Amino acid sequence: MRLFRYLAKEVLVSTAGVTLILLLVTLSSHFSSYLSRIAEGKMTFEFLFIILGYHIPSFIQMALPLAFFLSLLLAFGRLYIENEMSVLFSSGISKMKLAGYTLGIAMIIATISGSINFWIAPYSEYKSEEASQKQRQLSSFDLLIPGRFEGSGQKTIYAESFTPDEGWINQVFLSDIIRKQGNNTLVQTLATYVEQISIPAENNQSYLVFKDGTRYEGKL
Repeated sequence: MRLFRYLAKEVLVSTAGVTLILLLVTLSSHFSSYLSRIAEGKMTFEFLFIILGYHIPSFIQMALPLAFFLSLLLAFGRLYIENEMSVLFSSGISKMKLAGYTLGIAMIIATISGSINFWIAPYSEYKSEEASQKQRQLSSFDLLIPGRFEGSGQKTIYAESFTPDEGWINQVFLSDIIRKQGNNTLVQTLATYVEQISIPAENNQSYLVFKDGTRYEGKL
């Protein structure tokens, strides 16, 4: 039993370390891609950590089997290099017994992996999709970064600042190209402030009300 606890400690600690390294590598790659989406104004910075947190169980689910395999190689490789395996064999420990201990450790990993695969990861993915749905419902103005021009297709938006307490967006410039009477028309709007309102009767559909501003139109 002492030998099993010793092997289990070596393998499980190594598995946790390798899993953490693989998780950090995976998170860093996704982090950079999400940062580019934030820079493009397609998602908020707060949503970045929410979505990464919900994806962690799925990342662990993929990394755990590989981490366990590498940990077995590391643990048993160290036992052979430091001649501990020779001492075990000379003490009457057979290869079959070691295989049984290894299988017991594998069952622990399988239990953890099964819990993640069948319960934790599906629930996290459900919450991730729920958060993504809320993110998709945000308007372009919800994703604005104050003091910077944001472009999306033929539309360009600029907002100088926000007033969260009153729900206003201050000093707004909006430029868009629309189809009007068969012609492409450039529409530019300048407003001192913009208020975003929701109408419960229309499933809380959001509308923007431009106030104290000027609208310019010109055919292209």
